[in-house]
Amino acid sequence: MRRITPALRDAAANQHGLVSMEQAIAAGAGRDAVRDDVLRGRALRLHRGVYSVPGLGESDPFRLDRAAQLHLGPSACLVLASAARLHGIQGPVGAQVSQLAVPPGLEKRQRAGIELHFWKLPEDQCVVIDGLRATNVKRTLADCARLLPRMQGVSCLDSALELGLITKETVLELRELMIRKRHCATGRRRLSEAREGAQSPLETRVRLRAMDGGFPPDTLQVAIRDASGQLLGYGDIGYELPSGQWLIVEADGVRYHDQPEALLYDRRRQNAFLSSTVSALLRFTWEDTQHAGYIPSVLGTALAKTGWRPNRRPA
Repeated sequence: MRRITPALRDAAANQHGLVSMEQAIAAGAGRDAVRDDVLRGRALRLHRGVYSVPGLGESDPFRLDRAAQLHLGPSACLVLASAARLHGIQGPVGAQVSQLAVPPGLEKRQRAGIELHFWKLPEDQCVVIDGLRATNVKRTLADCARLLPRMQGVSCLDSALELGLITKETVLELRELMIRKRHCATGRRRLSEAREGAQSPLETRVRLRAMDGGFPPDTLQVAIRDASGQLLGYGDIGYELPSGQWLIVEADGVRYHDQPEALLYDRRRQNAFLSSTVSALLRFTWEDTQHAGYIPSVLGTALAKTGWRPNRRPA
């Protein structure tokens, strides 16, 4: 079988294995040659006029976002979950379609794999990272807070706080970015639910389920020490009991905690905790957060025996 047209491969080599028809023609590949490469499986059509070359750039986690932006043109900008992922923010889950915005007046038909918005974005709210144009951190978080589902939106805010991309003080600036925008009130409620100390979206989800059931945590990332004062570790979520002890809640992520080494570490850590100032340790998984009443039910049973009452100023 004849190899792929050299000009097409050369054009794609410097942009993560992607090339537009216009770029291929400019590099010397004929339109018919490009179509023949696609027909014979030597290139893959990702969007109208955008192609990928096998063996080039396939490890790039943002390859589909690049293809979508190449299809839409230089005015397109990654937004919402796509922008959040580019900034390293955790939180968005589910089908990871490319979410982009183009200016009003440049509307294009929605296509598979692309969620298109028609927004006028000020240039000072956009950045370019590794060749991808996206909303900056603050604009991205403001949009995620008001437009993504609650669990995802708050997880994005928690993740940005944990990464140091924003602070508790600069969270207030996000309110200004929501003024006169759709679902502004929803976004502001999400801002009020964001907390420092959540180290994963699962921890955020567990906390929100607990809060919804009337059990707001007293502290996140509780330092647990033995009788001699030696640090044993940190509990994800903590309830300070009238006895002076703690009820600790741990969020167990499947990818890490199912590994043999992690299971051994978890058991030893749990034993050490329960030999210190921790009176009880509860563990919840992602599946547990899928059911609104489960976590509050378990917490309610455990806390009812201790005399714990909600703190007026929870973590």
